[in-house]
Amino acid sequence: MSNLDRLFSALGDPTRRSVVEQLSRGPCTVGDLRTPRPISAPALSRHLRILEQCGWIERRAQGAYRRLALRSAALRALSEWLRRQEKAWKEAAERKESSLQKPERPRRPGLQKARRRGRRPA
Repeated sequence: MSNLDRLFSALGDPTRRSVVEQLSRGPCTVGDLRTPRPISAPALSRHLRILEQCGWIERRAQGAYRRLALRSAALRALSEWLRRQEKAWKEAAERKESSLQKPERPRRPGLQKARRRGRRPA
């Protein structure tokens, strides 16, 4: 599984998404993260371990506390991938739009019937 796959996979869980959202406002302790959620400490620890293993968060020691913070590299990797996808979709839409704007050649009457029968039109 690629690093990008792991980043997206980690965000597939609503608890982990909410942790990432909370950490986007600044570093927190595990206790800070547990307060708004009805979740046990072991369950939250499992979610944090997954986020840490895939590169979303890092633990920093500040005195007696361990603070968790988002890693900007994870967001940068997702942003770059999304930017490439947006560019590809815009280019495809522009190609489609330009092909729709080309004037259509006038058709000769009876051409379609003759082609269906396998003959050349008169």
